[in-house]
Amino acid sequence: MQKDPLLKSQGVISSSYVYTFTQIPQKTIDIVSANINLIWVMTSKQKKILPSDIIENIKNIFLRDNIDSEDLLWKEKISAMLREFVDNHFEADSIRLLKSVPKRSVSPDEEDICKRISSYKEFFNNHAHLQKESLDLLQIILNRKNIDKLDQNLFDEVCTNFIYDLERFFKYKMK
Repeated sequence: MQKDPLLKSQGVISSSYVYTFTQIPQKTIDIVSANINLIWVMTSKQKKILPSDIIENIKNIFLRDNIDSEDLLWKEKISAMLREFVDNHFEADSIRLLKSVPKRSVSPDEEDICKRISSYKEFFNNHAHLQKESLDLLQIILNRKNIDKLDQNLFDEVCTNFIYDLERFFKYKMK
């Protein structure tokens, strides 16, 4: 069976599931990438790759026809890549360098988005290190009970939500 290259470029794979990560709008990617890169540059993190390139690489992974058969640890590798966005002193650096970000101590809503970003960081860190606690964090992040397996669709959902929550974090006080 021949696969349609146009559909593949739009995120449709052989199982006809469209990964939502591949559908993240360029505007969202630009906002997240610019802010992450600014933090990296201003704090002398000396990263060798741009955040936009990391996101593009992850999109390409999600576009593969048979992700699991190509690389059994693809989710762990993506987790390590996404964790880089919020590694080290992300929240403190964001507050110090950016005026638009929320602060935990100001309101319950601001505390919520800060806690969500911290939960993603912990989830991606645990998952990248093959730790079982990542499923417990996944239940908190997705606000669902009884998640016993991290399948491709759930992983896609958490990765996509992470990028959108980062955008929300960076644009928080621009509402």
